[in-house]
Amino acid sequence: YDIELHVLFPFFFEDIIDQDERPVDFAESLDIEANSKAIEKAGQADGGKGGAFFVFSSDNKLVIKTLTEEDYTTFQKIANEYHSYLSSNPNSLISRIYGIFVVKFTDSYQRILVMKNTLYGIPESLVCRKYDLKGSSYDRQVIRGSNQQISSKKVMKDIDFLQFEQTVKLDKQRALDITEILERDSKFFCSQGIMDLSLIHI
Repeated sequence: YDIELHVLFPFFFEDIIDQDERPVDFAESLDIEANSKAIEKAGQADGGKGGAFFVFSSDNKLVIKTLTEEDYTTFQKIANEYHSYLSSNPNSLISRIYGIFVVKFTDSYQRILVMKNTLYGIPESLVCRKYDLKGSSYDRQVIRGSNQQISSKKVMKDIDFLQFEQTVKLDKQRALDITEILERDSKFFCSQGIMDLSLIHI
């Protein structure tokens, strides 16, 4: 097959990677041979939805997923603001996108988004449970029935959090810091007309 790879917004993403305190080595994380099994299992990851190709790199440092036309159009509109916001807010909890690529085949193409795994740098031994919280109760339950097992590999959702945790316990200063960051990030999304903000809680 004839395949072309086009890199979109290269200077934006190069700058975001350079500013990251814990950057990822692309060549190492995206090694084809090391990721072959993960690619075969793509689409099985918990927490994602919508039928897109979705896979974690073999070292679990990157997330690779296909980008819909709608999502790409949205990002085009906010690209400058996204770059500027992350540059001026290094403590932001917004996911770091490391690149958007177009892979062109003979008669088709795919847009691929590569972003840093939010959990990169946290030892697996410290992870007891994971939650993807969106502040909604609609279709936000993973554990159904008493027979289902809870594990650190399963990403649970809002109703599960209310059932098993109910609160997030933090010291006062840490709670104030996180609240300030989340409020600032939320205001940025609001200014861009975006409402989908997930909070990953471990």
